[in-house]
Amino acid sequence: MATQKQPGFLSSASSDTKRYVRELKNKVYNFTEMEQMVREATCNDTTPPPQALMREIAKGTFTVEFPSIMAIIFKRIKEKTNENHPYKCLVLLQYILKEGNSDMVVKHINKHMMHIEALEHFTLYDERKNDVGEKVRNKAKDFIKFLKEDPAEMPPDVSVTRRSGDSLPEEPDPAAPEPN
Repeated sequence: MATQKQPGFLSSASSDTKRYVRELKNKVYNFTEMEQMVREATCNDTTPPPQALMREIAKGTFTVEFPSIMAIIFKRIKEKTNENHPYKCLVLLQYILKEGNSDMVVKHINKHMMHIEALEHFTLYDERKNDVGEKVRNKAKDFIKFLKEDPAEMPPDVSVTRRSGDSLPEEPDPAAPEPN
């Protein structure tokens, strides 16, 4: 049975409503401008995250906004009721890994790898019992493969660690005595 698409005006109205609700939440929860950008890039519509928006978020990974960027990404990556949140989070993570503060992003990914690996088994069914989680599973597998096996795409300063699949070494404790 073929799935019927909504007429354009209904789809547009639904998209406008979602955008309005997102803007309202941004004001109610007092999200920073960078947090709003991450929410917009990982919203639950079907369009891919805009390149310009991802570029701005990647720049933000070099600022004090880094923790809030990653917090929203990993909150949405765990979303189980919509396939677009985790999918777009993986797209955004891959982008900021290439274009942003790759050292910090890799460290954060290593801390939360279990959430990314869980997406390899992501399941979600629509009202017609169709599996809509396949694109998330495929993207998760591609992302994990990218992390472990694609040295040509990785920033040179983190490629060895990621290629081997090992975790990054812990940052040295500044209070610890110097080794002899």
